[in-house]
Amino acid sequence: MDDIFAAENAIVKQLEECVVDLRGRVKRTDEADPERLKEKFKRSPAAVVLFAGAAPAAGGTDAGVVLNFRWVVLVGVKSAAAPEKARDAAGGLLVKTIRGLHGHKPGDGYMPLRLEGVNAPVYTDNGWFVLPLVFATAAALKAA
Repeated sequence: MDDIFAAENAIVKQLEECVVDLRGRVKRTDEADPERLKEKFKRSPAAVVLFAGAAPAAGGTDAGVVLNFRWVVLVGVKSAAAPEKARDAAGGLLVKTIRGLHGHKPGDGYMPLRLEGVNAPVYTDNGWFVLPLVFATAAALKAA
């Protein structure tokens, strides 16, 4: 692993390849507040990939450390009619997103992604239903 954020581009690419509805609609961000992400969500459906941190695994040595990474994929669907309609429309898209990412290896040296959790949905004031999906991976980092 030469770049701590290398998995991010691989996640974006995988989403756009595996989830047809998201082609050209996946962005990267450092903004963690779904309510403030309104600018990233242009056309529905959309997704935003967010680096959510890394922590060393237990048992590191002077020779190196294994880092456990977390990535959040915020999947958003908008409905002009009602937020419940956006939620209903998101169900199949969420399944496709999980299937497309779970088990995907985001680059050399990384373990396959695994779904760690699905956080509570957020309804934005401009009609978006946003559901955060949390994925984890790990990679070894050798000491210099």
